[in-house]
Parts: sequence; structure tokens; C-alpha cells
Amino acid sequence: MFKKSWFKMIIMVVLGIFIVAGCFGCAADDQEPVPGEEGNGEALAYPMTIKDMNGREVVIEEEPETIVSLRPSATETLFALGLGDKVIGVTEFCYYPEEAQDKEKIGDFMINVEKVVSLDPDIIFTFEHQDETVDTLIEQGYVVVDLNSKTLEEVLESIKLVGKITNTYDKAVGLAEDLSLEINEIKEFTSTLADEDKPKVFIMIDTESLYTVGSDTYINNLIETAGGINIAAEVGAGWPVLSEEKIFEEDPDFILCTFPMRDMVMARDNWQELKALQKDQVIDVDGDIISRPGPRVAQGLKHIFELLH
Repeated sequence: MFKKSWFKMIIMVVLGIFIVAGCFGCAADDQEPVPGEEGNGEALAYPMTIKDMNGREVVIEEEPETIVSLRPSATETLFALGLGDKVIGVTEFCYYPEEAQDKEKIGDFMINVEKVVSLDPDIIFTFEHQDETVDTLIEQGYVVVDLNSKTLEEVLESIKLVGKITNTYDKAVGLAEDLSLEINEIKEFTSTLADEDKPKVFIMIDTESLYTVGSDTYINNLIETAGGINIAAEVGAGWPVLSEEKIFEEDPDFILCTFPMRDMVMARDNWQELKALQKDQVIDVDGDIISRPGPRVAQGLKHIFELLH
């Protein structure tokens, strides 16, 4: 049996993965322009000034030759665009694709600034930085681009933004269009569902403190697009702690566990009356696929959709 202190440490690591991991709507033709894209038909040229996904203006002096990724979702995007040979540093959690595991490690969800500086990259990609690490790197003169994406649509925009910055724009557009087609196949079905036909979902990140995902998060958007209702959406944004009282009040149809803990949930004596347990709909999901807003977004959406419907 796990010691409580050790279990809490594991939970903090899991939360860290989700927070740093870290999109959707219409087809590519209907999407807003990529941040920084003028839409004038001119060839991409350096230097260029773009706006990252947090609206910060960033100047890209020349085509980046060396890249550091501070987030798994950014790493996956870079490799999907064929930029793996230019990636010189990634986090301990950047283990997809397999080739990423051979890159220099610059920390886990706590970034080693000294290690990043020693690599001296041309550009650094991050995702919703929430500590002083990124600010420190910016202050030291490094080019940092934030790919913060809270919807499937924003993920597609972020992929095209990376393509623009790295001179792989055509490939990025093609990837975004392919993902849009897959996403729209599911949206065509779920957009016609009445609320009473949408199953209630509780995303379970740990069994002790009952952390979950609230509104204004990528996973919440994923659940809604897949035709489900996140019971924690009305509680607040970010990563709230849900009370047992709220769980019993909402009585979710599904409990989706972000790492293997189905057996622990099914064994809770005081939860046996919950609909999800009675219907045997407590499921261990692939936490990586559903939490990383990168080129596997359609795969993550399909994963949730097939579970709910």
C-alpha cells in the first residue's frame, strides 16, 4: 500500500504534467488567420514579427536552426513538422515520438534555466508558462514563443504558427487541414446532440484530493467537442478540487481516470451508488493523448468520443 506522503508526491507530478502539457471548431478555410500572418500571399521572409498564442509580439530575426522545447505538446508539434533534427533540448516528459527521448533534457515541469542557457538555442517554444523560468529566459534575450492553446481550434492555429516561424508553413497547413477533417467528422455528430443525450463526465486526476479539470482548459473543450458534459466546468477554470458532495449531486455517467486508478475508484465503498460505478463506466484513459494539445488532438478527441458514444 502506498504511503500517503509518497502518493501526494505522485499526484503533484501528475498535476505538473497536465499543467505543462499542457481545439477546435470549423474547417481550416473558416479559421482565423495564424497570429502574425498578413494573408497577403507573400512568401515567408525573415526577419518577421509574430504574435504568439498569448498575444505577445516576438521578433524572429532568421530561420531557427536550434530549438528547445519546454513542453511535451510543443515537442510533438516540432517533430510532426519534420524539425526533429533542429531540436536540441526537451523535458523529461517529452517521450513522444520515440526520437525525442534521445534529446538533451532541460528539466521536468521545473525547467533548468542554466541547462537551457548552456544549449543557447535560436528559439524556445513553451506552453502557458506559469513560473519565473520563461520570464528569466526572455530577460536574458532568448526568443520565446508561447503556444498556449485551450481549444482544438487554437491547437490548429498554434501548429500553423510554428510552421510560419520555422519555414515549414506549407507542411503545417497540410497537417492542420488533415486534423480539421478528422475533428469535423466527430463534430458533425456531436453538434446535433441534445443536452439530455450528452453523458456527464468526471475527469479524475487523483483519488485523494479529487483534482479535476474545469472550464477554460483544453481537456474541457475536448470533452465538450466529443459530446460530453464536464461536471466540473461550472465550478471554475483551471484545475479545481471537486467535493464529493458535488460528485454525488451530478452523478456522472463516466469517470475517466488520467492514470491507472480505476480499481481504486471501483473499490470505494461510499461511491458504489454512483451511476458510473453501477454501469462499470470507470475507465483508465490515455492521459498523454487527451492532455497534450499538439498534433495528436484528433486522436485524443476520437479516444474520448468512442468511450462516451
